[in-house]
Amino acid sequence: HKALRALLEPRKSRQRVERERRVMLACHNYMGRTEWDKSVTSLLSPGSRYFTCNEVLRPCFLDMTRQWSLHKGRDTLHLCTTVHGSLWKGLDIILKTARCLHDTAGRKVEWHIIGSPACSDYVEWMEKDTFARHNVRFLGVLDADTIKEELIDCDLYIQPSYIDNSPNSLCEAMALGVPCIASATGGIPSIITHGVNGLLTQVNDPYALASAILRLSGDTEMMSRLSSAAMSTSRERHAPETIAKQLIEAYQSIMSR
Repeated sequence: HKALRALLEPRKSRQRVERERRVMLACHNYMGRTEWDKSVTSLLSPGSRYFTCNEVLRPCFLDMTRQWSLHKGRDTLHLCTTVHGSLWKGLDIILKTARCLHDTAGRKVEWHIIGSPACSDYVEWMEKDTFARHNVRFLGVLDADTIKEELIDCDLYIQPSYIDNSPNSLCEAMALGVPCIASATGGIPSIITHGVNGLLTQVNDPYALASAILRLSGDTEMMSRLSSAAMSTSRERHAPETIAKQLIEAYQSIMSR
């Protein structure tokens, strides 16, 4: 059943794309949060107006009393990723990267997957491998406080998406100061500046991702620097008062016309 659903997913995606094209042509005002958002809107809805309003994060991730810190003396590298829904989130990249770290680099890794990813069985069938063989564990859907504890306990957060805009899961990890590595796709480069508050890797390249994981995990100075910068970015990007101001100004501008 899962394999069949994965095979049908591209068809459903095309149907959603066509529906969204029609919707975008009918709308004249848009709210978004990345340069990718803005570019697509200007292309598919010419003449429309675009308003920036950043992501609202759940309160526990904005609580500064408990955040990430370096975990010293570990033999096993702890990685974490939140994956919901389709294969576009890079579930196969996780398996390929974990295999590369295990078989090629010989690094002991434990990779926790939070959420309800689609078609893990299909990925294993396609790759002729299993997640369990490379210590990739599926934790299922967790509440916000439990996710926070998982993020604080990990060494690195990984976002290996093929397609993404501004994933809240990445923003939540950055808010806690977790050093992050993400695909340079969609709106993610509007969130992460490579080498400043995180690392970006090529899309669909498990070798580049594995290399980045080894590089960052072996450089505690870089981990600490990226952690501090990620928290600074988050405090500015996700400040509730700033988001409220952006939202009110957008509506006032629309109503004034």
